[in-house]
Amino acid sequence: MVVFVDPNAPATDLPTKVTSPDGILTAWSRGSGVLLRAAFTNTGAKRTNLATDPNFTWVDGLTSGGGATKTVDTSWKVSGTSSVKITPSGTDSASAVYAVSSANHAGILNGHTYTVSATIRVNKAQTGTLNANARKIVVGYRDANGADQFNYAMSAAAANVAGTVTRLSVTATFPANMQYPYVRLMNGSANTADTVNWDALLIEEGTTTGSFFDGDTPSDGDYTYRWTGQAGHSASIADPSHALKKVRFIRDDGVRVRSGDDAWAPGGWAYAFDNEAHPGDHVLYQAFPVDKNGNLGTGSEQLSIQVPALPASKDCWLKSVEQPTLSMQLEMQIPDPEQDQDGRDTLTDIPGSEFQAGGWDVPVQAPWQFVFKTYTLDEYQALVALLKSGPLLWQGLNVYGIDDFYCLRKSVHVAYEKAAYDPRRLITVTLQPIDRPPTLDAPMAGSGKSYDWVAGQVESYDQLQQVWPTYPDIIESPL
Repeated sequence: MVVFVDPNAPATDLPTKVTSPDGILTAWSRGSGVLLRAAFTNTGAKRTNLATDPNFTWVDGLTSGGGATKTVDTSWKVSGTSSVKITPSGTDSASAVYAVSSANHAGILNGHTYTVSATIRVNKAQTGTLNANARKIVVGYRDANGADQFNYAMSAAAANVAGTVTRLSVTATFPANMQYPYVRLMNGSANTADTVNWDALLIEEGTTTGSFFDGDTPSDGDYTYRWTGQAGHSASIADPSHALKKVRFIRDDGVRVRSGDDAWAPGGWAYAFDNEAHPGDHVLYQAFPVDKNGNLGTGSEQLSIQVPALPASKDCWLKSVEQPTLSMQLEMQIPDPEQDQDGRDTLTDIPGSEFQAGGWDVPVQAPWQFVFKTYTLDEYQALVALLKSGPLLWQGLNVYGIDDFYCLRKSVHVAYEKAAYDPRRLITVTLQPIDRPPTLDAPMAGSGKSYDWVAGQVESYDQLQQVWPTYPDIIESPL
């Protein structure tokens, strides 16, 4: 492909903020690297429990079947503070409670499929002639002609054993032309002593039998929960925005970004700062959601952004791996960078031979020696703090032909050059190359941001809230 370039065209400033095509990943080119943000805000299917009193705290609005007596029972429950106890009338084995009826449709729609589940406790083994649906959940409806189809679908029966607690479920597709639905929680005995309790009613659209929840269910790392209306007397929502636990940020071909391996993601939002991409390079980034079991989900689309380049007056970056704020752009002096390298050879004399025999191994990475110049006392003290900060990353201009390398400070020699306003210094530093320090669970650390930095920008907490209402506002704000 032939590309024509207009030499008189004005220079184009490369963007300092880029967002992936799917809107999930955003990157800012700033400071000594790239700030990354991933927003996986809908990482699972929202769940809705249509039961408007799932823990049976109020039963006056429920319809009884077979003349049974219904009471709120706080002596046994699996959720909330109570359950419903069904006591037969003594004459009718159709004893039941209608959890869904003409008085309360629970949001069930014609032509839709629902799964109903609940927990039953058999307080005493039932005796006598029992209903065919004893100890079951039974789903029915009133059809378009006004006829009741009570036994449209039903769950399995709980065992007829005293003290048995069983979670039951049934799935049914309601006809498109029904007038309204029924859901009966059956006792199925006529004997007044044969009581049963039902609790934890869950009505969800679909064919999956999910775990019970209501608006009071504590956040469990997979979902947060809320009532849609009055607490305890409305439908419930399980919000999956917290199903995501962490986010893994990847650079180029699978290199994990420090502080993004993996980054915590409250509310689906996660941040990482890449302090290690080479200055001036165009870099690809991608983010992947990580669930509580460590499984990767579908990643974002990739984005490309240019890492901040070195200014013309500087020769290299010396970066702190653990404290990016300490990283410095430095000027190198003659002599040029030096490196001596010895092989790892084991040689042995062979009697009667002019040659030696031996073995060899991969050469050890030899130390590099650099001479840096600082012009002010503050600059010198900053370099001293950087050299003391632990593992370092050296990154220089491409013209030097030296690949980026991680290192530890080995030795430091300081020479003074007197100046009228402040002593200039030449600092000879020997850096010992090391392997890349582990990135797993590295804490979030960005360039130029700290609690002290924030405190220096505002005078009070009220002003802080006005300037940066949220934590992301602080992270994403310019330096």
